[in-house]
Amino acid sequence: MSHRIHSIKTERLLLEALGTEHFPALYEVSKNPNSIEDYQRASPDHAYFLRWAREAMDENTMSWVILTEDNICGLVSLENIMEPVGELGYFVAEDHQNRGFGSEAIKAVLNHIPSVLGHMRAIQAQVTASNIASGKVLEKNGFRQIRTIRQNWEWRGTLHDSVEYEYEFTTSP
Repeated sequence: MSHRIHSIKTERLLLEALGTEHFPALYEVSKNPNSIEDYQRASPDHAYFLRWAREAMDENTMSWVILTEDNICGLVSLENIMEPVGELGYFVAEDHQNRGFGSEAIKAVLNHIPSVLGHMRAIQAQVTASNIASGKVLEKNGFRQIRTIRQNWEWRGTLHDSVEYEYEFTTSP
C-alpha cells in the first residue's frame, strides 16, 4: 500500500514531497553537521547520503523538503507510516535555524497526518539530550518527553544520550 504525499503550504513554508530532484540541494544542507545533529541518518559521505535519501522515499516513509522562497532549508519525515506509531525526523539548515521553520513544518505535518493516516495513534521522535532547542520544537508542538536513553548513538566520535518524545493524536468521541 503506497500513500501519495501531498504538498503542504503554511504561512511561510512549502513542504514538498521529497524527490530525486531535491537530492543535490539537500546533500549540501546535510554536509553541515550543525544542520543534522539529530538527524542520525544523514551523512557528509555522498554514497551514504544517496542510500539514506532513497530510503526516505520508500513506501513506509513520508518525507517533505522544507522550502522557503524555493530554497531548500530542511527536511521533515515520518517513518513507519503503516504502523500505529510513526517516527518523526527533521532537520533545518544551520543558516535557517532559530526562525521557527522547524516548528512550523512539524505543526503542518501533525495537522496533515490524521487526514491521510487515520490509523496512526502517535508519533515518536528522538533528539540528542544536549540539543535543547530541538526538544523545545517538539514540546511547542505538543510532544511530551517519555524517556532518556543513555549513550544510544555515536555522533562526532562520542556516545550521546537521546531524549524520546511522543505526540498522541486525539480522537473525537
